[in-house]
Amino acid sequence: MLGHLEPVTDLDANAQIPAPLSGLAISGERVYAANGCIYCHTQQVRPSPLSTDIPKGLGPRRTVPRDYLRMRPAFLGTMRTGPDLSNIALRQPDPQWHHRHLYNPRSVSAWSVMPAFRFLYKVRRIQGQPSALAIQGLTGADAPPSGYEVVPTPEATA
Repeated sequence: MLGHLEPVTDLDANAQIPAPLSGLAISGERVYAANGCIYCHTQQVRPSPLSTDIPKGLGPRRTVPRDYLRMRPAFLGTMRTGPDLSNIALRQPDPQWHHRHLYNPRSVSAWSVMPAFRFLYKVRRIQGQPSALAIQGLTGADAPPSGYEVVPTPEATA
């Protein structure tokens, strides 16, 4: 059904929709698939009457088939429990938010049922200056011990 679709140009942003995937996005797809993210964050287009993404504040528009044009393969899954992630950077442009969310989803979304992906991070002793990549704002049981920091692995970054 998508065979006839082509990318379109957003005249306001002077950009193609969907944007071409970067090397990091392609690596992220592999991490997404390998860790089972597909089971809850499937790439299913929900028709307007069934889509709750806009009322829930999950994006400025509902997902449309064109969003998945460059996805090979598209991760359709069996159901979509979590929000569609094709527009996540519009909703949450701060990389620190994403790292806190992957490290402990309930630290940023108290109602989340998503498991923590702490294994995508390393807790390491600070040697010299703290890493610019270290997760900021971890509190309580998530906070590293004094003198340590939590840094993303390349997989967490992807």
